[in-house]
Amino acid sequence: MEAIRNAIPETPVIVAGAVGGPSVMFAVTPFRNGLTLGATNTRAGAMELYGSVFARGLAGGWTGGIYPAIAGCPQFLCLGPAYHFYAAFVGTAGGVVLTSLTESGIVFGAETCNAQMAKNAKAPGSIKNVHNSMKPWGTGFSIHFARNVIATAALRLHRHHPGAGGPALGGATRQSGAVSEGPVPVARD
Repeated sequence: MEAIRNAIPETPVIVAGAVGGPSVMFAVTPFRNGLTLGATNTRAGAMELYGSVFARGLAGGWTGGIYPAIAGCPQFLCLGPAYHFYAAFVGTAGGVVLTSLTESGIVFGAETCNAQMAKNAKAPGSIKNVHNSMKPWGTGFSIHFARNVIATAALRLHRHHPGAGGPALGGATRQSGAVSEGPVPVARD
């Protein structure tokens, strides 16, 4: 019961995840669509790719973005608490794997649907049967899961590394015994 209580975030964090997550996922859609087109046209430069993304007008840049935005709400709301919940039972490494599996289950269908819609916007009919945004499996799931394991491990294992930082953002700190002397400057203005 304690693990569940500790996994529930405070109200501001819930609001940030519920509003900020979908907003960010929708806002970056043109970039995601440009990357998708770049993966199938390696000779194109950035201007050509984004010209294709916005070929149908400004709104066309957000083709398919609603699906990752919808998935962004549970993605941003539950992954932090899910990690802490899982880690309480199976340790850090198990928490990383289970959280990554959860994230892939939440967003794989939406991201695949978005990518296929972006391709079809550029070349109509390229993909006859667009992946269902609610289907959390399919071709590429294992790669998606592996990507999430690497990313989550980098975040979570770095956070637990000695000297990895304070409680806020995991920034570098100076350590002298058990007393933190504040942040170590990484770069200056």
